[in-house]
Amino acid sequence: MQLDEAARLVAFEGQVTLAKWADSSSSGPKVTFSLLDRDALAPFEKATKRRGKRAGQRYLVILATSLGEPMPEAPDECFLMGAQWTHTAGASVTFTFESVDYWRRFTSGDQGEGTKFHITLVEIQSDETPVDQVSQDVFEKATKRKGGPRSKFVAQRNQAKDFQTYVGKRTEMPEDRWHLVGADTCDRWVKQMCGVESKIDFDYELAAWERYEKLINRPFLTWCRSYFGESYGLQWGGS
Repeated sequence: MQLDEAARLVAFEGQVTLAKWADSSSSGPKVTFSLLDRDALAPFEKATKRRGKRAGQRYLVILATSLGEPMPEAPDECFLMGAQWTHTAGASVTFTFESVDYWRRFTSGDQGEGTKFHITLVEIQSDETPVDQVSQDVFEKATKRKGGPRSKFVAQRNQAKDFQTYVGKRTEMPEDRWHLVGADTCDRWVKQMCGVESKIDFDYELAAWERYEKLINRPFLTWCRSYFGESYGLQWGGS
């Protein structure tokens, strides 16, 4: 296999720092690595993460020192448990291994003082073949759902002061605090009420949009007319 062909199979490659390892009866052996920055999490955003009994994405592992020297007897397989970023700890990714015995010999530390490694991960499918990352990226870009008029309408509505006031009332917030409700609060409330994870769902799922009309739009327009006057709310398409 030529170098460029091999590179197509690399799901992640870069420097990581051993943050911590743990082994318990509930979660099994797991190892957490700190990444250089938030952008390094991108390869794991599209990967399957462990949820309950569902296994996370499987990877072949090639481990080297921070200088690129191969590490003998290093684990050669892992499963993705999670990837996250916080203001305090930065970017990190957690894998489950067969055991944590190999990692006990190295220094760990949440603040970046742990042992540094160069790690290469190759994503493996259920049929034991590696994933062509380039082809997968092209496919995902071609099939990625794009926002349409409904999701844009919902986003515009969430930014409107009258709707923010309405959400303050619906969430039983004291009236003197309605002015504190913002677009993010409205966004979370709308998604929860309609049972969607993204506003884009309104563009692709008719049932989701029907729930929005029934649970959000119509009650909101009714409230607008009672609170502001009979002619209010017509700019939102009310009748």
